[in-house]
Amino acid sequence: MKNVRLKLGTRGSKLALWQANWVQEQLMNRNPGLAIEVVTITTHGDRDQIHPLEEMGKTGLFVKEIERALQDGRIDFAVHSAKDLPSQLPPDFALMAFTEREDPRDVLLSKNGRPLKNLPVGSRLATGSLRRKAQLLAYRPDLRFENLRGNIDTRVAKFLESDWEGIVVAWAGIKRMGFRKYVSDFIPIEICLPAVGQGVIALEGRKNDRHVRAILETISDEKSEKAVIAEREFLRKIEGGCHVPVGALGLFDEGRLHLKAVVASVDGKRVLREQVTCQASDPQSCGKQLADKMIGLGALEILAEDKGQN
Repeated sequence: MKNVRLKLGTRGSKLALWQANWVQEQLMNRNPGLAIEVVTITTHGDRDQIHPLEEMGKTGLFVKEIERALQDGRIDFAVHSAKDLPSQLPPDFALMAFTEREDPRDVLLSKNGRPLKNLPVGSRLATGSLRRKAQLLAYRPDLRFENLRGNIDTRVAKFLESDWEGIVVAWAGIKRMGFRKYVSDFIPIEICLPAVGQGVIALEGRKNDRHVRAILETISDEKSEKAVIAEREFLRKIEGGCHVPVGALGLFDEGRLHLKAVVASVDGKRVLREQVTCQASDPQSCGKQLADKMIGLGALEILAEDKGQN
């Protein structure tokens, strides 16, 4: 590959730039002669660091401006945290590659190094996620929650300056930003299932751009791709966005895909957890099967109640 130049679009946070630079390095290592320029784009979700995500009333808060640059030809592909992506993309775009998944669990950062089960009764925790809040309230109804917005470095700084007992965030960002020393507990998925796509970096391009697709696929991980496809199909069918109390995780065992999901009420009083096991060769059907199962058990009614409260 000689004299091929591509432009990569990304958000401008430290974590987003870490991900973009990592993808740039991986692609250039796999494709000698390829040059990639990183283009930073500010999104609506980055500009508004005050309001809770669920109050902002939109999906794709961290995506739309980047997709506009992709549509206009200002960039050739985009790098996203897969968990930030809405369940449906515009028809002209496609997810072309998925990196190997980092540990998808959420982690607790607490002031005194206490694990979740040992936090004092009535402890105040901060998170920007209704999914985390709902599941943690189901496990510990005594906990109290504060809203937490901002990039991962901002969240850690707010935590260190606060009187909160702790914050709950994704391990992937903590690891990539070098904040491991503050982690006091990895929260089991039996307590808190992660967001759809959590721990995976997704590469988005124009659907018909076969040249770019061929390049991006050189760093794609098959297991991550199948798991995220199943998770996203579940989310699409369940009619959930990025900012509702819904979680899902695809896991592999002996060639089979085990898809787990949760739908919860914001107060944690109603929690529906289910799973299915499918052939890994058809992840989309796996997501549909689990969604249909949970819809039959009342998942949409729980989500309707949540929307009425927000």
